[in-house]
Amino acid sequence: MHVKKYENHLKRTHKANEQYSTQKTNYLYRKGHSIKQIAKERDLKESTIYEHLAKLIEHSQTSIYAVLEKDKIHFIKNNIRSDTDTLKEIKQRISSDDTTYEEINLVLANIKAKNKKKNIAFHIKQHQKTKCKTKCRNQPEQRKACKEKLDELIKNNPLLELKRKQFTKILQTTKTCITYQKMPSSLARPAKRF
Repeated sequence: MHVKKYENHLKRTHKANEQYSTQKTNYLYRKGHSIKQIAKERDLKESTIYEHLAKLIEHSQTSIYAVLEKDKIHFIKNNIRSDTDTLKEIKQRISSDDTTYEEINLVLANIKAKNKKKNIAFHIKQHQKTKCKTKCRNQPEQRKACKEKLDELIKNNPLLELKRKQFTKILQTTKTCITYQKMPSSLARPAKRF
């Protein structure tokens, strides 16, 4: 019986150390250290640092745009058909020596992050940071009205988990936010792939 408890303790300790290691990488990367510098300073392989960054991107703790150039991200994204594609399949489609498996993994992590179900409060917070501040910044009354509707949405559905597309659909169908109300087709942007 004591052996089982000890084994469980070791598993929890290992998992905590692994999470701590990822957060330490995040801290150093945000301080401006390069991947090479972090690997050298922490006595880890560069591939391990890339894996840490992929985890951070997948859990929305770091932006893919802070790690890779925009053109590189779009180039890789255009070769990904779904978030279940393997790295090998994507690499074969790319057929370029300029793109590494690590870079593909970072972009794949970003796609998984976008497709992952998250609490409605997370989506609303992101929406307020991006859409509300840019679209309604000169309309304080509108922002206040939207905030009240969004707060009501959280209050009525505190445990709701959904994907970003599902959240956007809710805002469109319920007309909770002016951003998603019908706009002339000449102003509408084409739909994104992911």
